[in-house]
Amino acid sequence: MKDQYDFSRGVRGKYLGKVEHRILHVPDPSHWKHPSVRVLAEDGDPVDLIVEKARALILEAFDARALTLPIDPLKLAEHRSIPVVPRTDVRDARTICGPGDTPVIEYNPNRPKARIRFSICHELAHTLFPDCTRDVRNRLYHAETTPVSYELEMLCNLAAAEFLLPIGSIKEDLSNFRLSIETALQLRLKYEASVEAVLLRLAGLSSSPCAVFAAVAEEGGKVETRYRLEYAKAVHNWDVGLKRGELLPANSAAKECVAIGFTASSQEEWTAHRGKLSVEVVGVSPYPGRVLPRVVGLVKPIGEDIRQESPIHLVRGDALQPRGEGDKIIAHVVNDQTPNWGAGFGKALQTKWPQAQKAFKEAFEQTRGSKLGMTFLSRVEDRVSAFQMVAQRGYGASPQTRLRYGALRDCLRQLYDAAVQRNASIHMPKIGAGEAGGSWGLISNLIAEELCTRGIRVTVYELPGQKRPTNPQGDLFSNAVQ
Repeated sequence: MKDQYDFSRGVRGKYLGKVEHRILHVPDPSHWKHPSVRVLAEDGDPVDLIVEKARALILEAFDARALTLPIDPLKLAEHRSIPVVPRTDVRDARTICGPGDTPVIEYNPNRPKARIRFSICHELAHTLFPDCTRDVRNRLYHAETTPVSYELEMLCNLAAAEFLLPIGSIKEDLSNFRLSIETALQLRLKYEASVEAVLLRLAGLSSSPCAVFAAVAEEGGKVETRYRLEYAKAVHNWDVGLKRGELLPANSAAKECVAIGFTASSQEEWTAHRGKLSVEVVGVSPYPGRVLPRVVGLVKPIGEDIRQESPIHLVRGDALQPRGEGDKIIAHVVNDQTPNWGAGFGKALQTKWPQAQKAFKEAFEQTRGSKLGMTFLSRVEDRVSAFQMVAQRGYGASPQTRLRYGALRDCLRQLYDAAVQRNASIHMPKIGAGEAGGSWGLISNLIAEELCTRGIRVTVYELPGQKRPTNPQGDLFSNAVQ
């Protein structure tokens, strides 16, 4: 078969297929009524967009070495050049319009520490909306309690969850944990994050199908209180069929969570899904002005005892000898300054398949401007392809990480589409954690969420006896920013 090559930039390449939504909801933007949400959405979906904006900001801050873990909301605000001012006369937190139509966050320093962290992250989420400074005065206390206001608050809660416990945050050996509300409650104190944030992150690392959802009680004098779905985020392409705005069953366990921290579980039949589902829920902070708490829940197929095993298949071996049947793609990270692979895995790949490096060099030299985020695919053997990801800034020894997480994320999305098009499995060394100096904890989380939880089998190889390099950003938790 003739060799196939492609060199592409950003989230899409010319060979790439359609990326499906991973957050299940009503996709029609006309279903959203809040003016700020509609400005954000344009022709897209605000749920996908706000999570994407929050994730991009976090990775940008990691690339700039402005953050370590756990996240300090004040440093994140500083990275965005947004002043954060303590004021005891502020009820909780608010965003106001400052000099030059720039946002300023004010917060009450007398609130509990966890509440302060969430409140500042929530207000930072408000600043992701394009019309923040124009309409911000209407959000001083988030006092509106109409369904329209829920749209804005729910989206800010999702972004705040991404800020509080971003990708790469979880350090535990998750094989010791069962994915459950109880696990999220155990870990939330350690990570100083909301149970919603912890549950969303754990689900993103799950090796089995599941979905996280949030719902709010419909109050206002009705005889029977019902809970309405705000969002549902599913993993492993599990089409649970949940849509934003639908009502939970009248007898849902959500009704038992009448106070913050109350938990409940049951087997339920939901309108959009055939058969019963295993449902666990917990009460979390209500919207201001509301009596009943919001509920955050976990939905699983009946009989699934989901454990937090890594969705990445890690083996001792050589990625240049990929295992298994069918089409295979061998992926690795290269730098943006030279097309030559003079060290590490790239050099070994060049030795085995010199035609791959030659073809990459030709395409690299024909490309003008910044090359970060580009990818290149070439066939090296029957049913085996090599996939280069330009996600490293420069090369050689450096006191700072050369890996660029934002570029790596874009490359992984292109790798996903390449694998889908070819129905291929993916094989790689511990990309970005060697010469590029990145944090494997963060990199592996990116791989899991961008590839594994979307149905792609990924095998990561580590040579027996291989010396693990000392990385400038090997552990984001212990690598304090100076």
